[in-house]
Amino acid sequence: MKNGKLFIPNFGFRAYVTPDESDILNPTELLEIYTMVRIPRIEGYEPEPFTYNMLLTTGILLNAPSEIMSILIPAVRLLGELGIGARKSRGSEKFRVLSVHSPNEYGINLSFKEGILASRYMPIRWEEVEGHEIHVEEFTVTFGPKLRYTFRTVAEGSKLTKVDQGKLLFVKNELGHRVPIFLRPLLFLPR
Repeated sequence: MKNGKLFIPNFGFRAYVTPDESDILNPTELLEIYTMVRIPRIEGYEPEPFTYNMLLTTGILLNAPSEIMSILIPAVRLLGELGIGARKSRGSEKFRVLSVHSPNEYGINLSFKEGILASRYMPIRWEEVEGHEIHVEEFTVTFGPKLRYTFRTVAEGSKLTKVDQGKLLFVKNELGHRVPIFLRPLLFLPR
């Protein structure tokens, strides 16, 4: 969301577009320099200011029946307080839920069959994916400096007319644990 408009990811240089593609958003417009001070734990050292880029605007789209949604929204709020990502991530990947809206309020419907892809998608059978403006990209999952997995995916912004539920894979992380990789299609239909 930016200035009351919904933007969805798009493939290539356009980055984010409104569902009807009437407006384009440069990703640098979503960042702001945020200044903080690191307080040393050792007596005699002065506080050290530092800056990092903060993502100003973002959204999480949850699609579930209303009885499950009443559980998911508090869980997402708690996740925002605890943070997403590693302990050493700048800002600890914390966020706040400011408001909850329905996609219908922004002139779009969610679809399970066709529409504009707003997520990366790894089909079960590539030969069954149909549409126009289908973009394919590599998606890399990194666990530490030496362990990487790269997958071929359908890119955000592709316009699809036929999809499946997506493929579920398990890979090993740097600790030897099996981690699920599930890239399911999230499709929008502009009204």
